[in-house]
Amino acid sequence: KTTFLPMSTNPVQERQEQVLSLVQKLGYASLNPMQQVAVDGGLLDDHNFVVSSPTASGKTLVALLKTLSYLQNPARDGKKVVYVVPLRALAKEKLDQFQAKLSPLGYSVGLSTGDLDSQADSLALHDVLIVTSEKINSILIHSPALVEKIGLAVIDEVHLLDDEERGSTLEVVITKLLLGSVRLLLLSATIPNYEELTKWINGKSVKSTYRPVKLRKC
Repeated sequence: KTTFLPMSTNPVQERQEQVLSLVQKLGYASLNPMQQVAVDGGLLDDHNFVVSSPTASGKTLVALLKTLSYLQNPARDGKKVVYVVPLRALAKEKLDQFQAKLSPLGYSVGLSTGDLDSQADSLALHDVLIVTSEKINSILIHSPALVEKIGLAVIDEVHLLDDEERGSTLEVVITKLLLGSVRLLLLSATIPNYEELTKWINGKSVKSTYRPVKLRKC
């Protein structure tokens, strides 16, 4: 009688295969150095995360990887992803980028920036909702219970916490999401105190100096 033993599993190899699968589904062949640092630092694990890296270093793909990983998680239980940006123009840009990558995979990406948008419908109709910080704050003021429908929030340009006019709104939004046990991914190119921010959200972080194009000061 022959006894077949189960094949041993290699957690590192499994993670590499998982990441490669996500990257390929999003239409890419590989990660750049910054993106690899983020993945190696625990980007796809179940905790809050901060990424500090230069402009144009590839943070959008980092956000897409985290978003797709969350959407594919069987434990998601129908909860949504919100992508928070400071400006309406940036919201439209992110809408186009996320629709191009996620819609072919069967996920719905929507935009909610106007005052007349339905608070409930904007979250109910989409898997991913692109919003401004003022908009998500308005949603959570009018319908506080909706925070329970959000599983992951990506906060872009998080250094605007230091902005005199708009920083307080963003701080309130992040606080509400933290109190609602929403997982956070914070992105910024210019945040010197990223470690302090990481401690505030009780998460992990990575910092990269990778630049695809050399910066020249003149």
